[in-house]
Amino acid sequence: MAKKSKIILWLLILSCCRLYSYPSELILKQDKLVEKIEFGEINWTDGKLIIMDTEKMTPVIKDKGSLAYQEEQESYASDLAQARKMTRQKAQDKATRYLMDAVLNLRIRNDLLVRDYLLNTTNDFKFLLNDCVARNIKKEYIYNQDDTISARLTLPFFGSQGLLTVFTNDLTPPLVSFYSIFDFNTLMKHLDTMTNEPAQEFTSLIIDASDLKGIKPCLFPAVYDQDMKALYTSTMFPKSMILQRPFITYMPRITLIKDLPFIDNKSYIIKAVSVYGGTDLILPPEAVSRLFSDKKTITHLQEGNTAIIIKP
Repeated sequence: MAKKSKIILWLLILSCCRLYSYPSELILKQDKLVEKIEFGEINWTDGKLIIMDTEKMTPVIKDKGSLAYQEEQESYASDLAQARKMTRQKAQDKATRYLMDAVLNLRIRNDLLVRDYLLNTTNDFKFLLNDCVARNIKKEYIYNQDDTISARLTLPFFGSQGLLTVFTNDLTPPLVSFYSIFDFNTLMKHLDTMTNEPAQEFTSLIIDASDLKGIKPCLFPAVYDQDMKALYTSTMFPKSMILQRPFITYMPRITLIKDLPFIDNKSYIIKAVSVYGGTDLILPPEAVSRLFSDKKTITHLQEGNTAIIIKP
């Protein structure tokens, strides 16, 4: 009996872990870097997953019989309200299913999707995730002129109601347990052997990868030097900060960085030399030695003062 239950559970897991047949596409939308998916979009600049579904309302037929006009109008209004309510619920239910698919296929890093993470847990995750996502999404409804109703569902990645916080609060082990405590002293010793340049403080980092092809945004991109030593990853961040805001902001054009709150005259702009794993970037040696020669710079980067420019 236990074996049968286990088989059923795995069938449920496989059924909710299908890949999209619809190819994703990075586009520019109102100065935001957006990835179009089958039933909506991933806004990588703002850190939001948006799904929409539209349902056609069942026609409501007015009774032209012998009822008094007032009674007829009241009956029609009641029927119409019920039809709208049922259509709205149907659109929401379908959109929620599509949202679950999108969450399962969300890239955490270059070698890990959300569904891969969940498959490694011992939780009855399908039911937990459904519950977590359902109670944290923002719901909006649009009543169209063609007698259709659209349900628009938005799920943020970060913040107290965000996807990552939901995982940490309701799933074990927490998603961010993949990331260990960062050892600053080890990095500083490594950099001391690379440069004798005087220390210089930078308050933010802008990585221009707009000339590189094949980049895919993800929740936790990493930055390496040319010897593939990790320089900038989520391991640099306190767990609480990772849950509250992205440590890297994706932007579609370098001219838009002026709109970021952490940009000032001490920003360091560097071109990445190549892409690793589709999501991670490799920096030239001069960037490595200059960026991390001052501990204050590391402190600023720990606050999430970093942007990656990707051309849609």
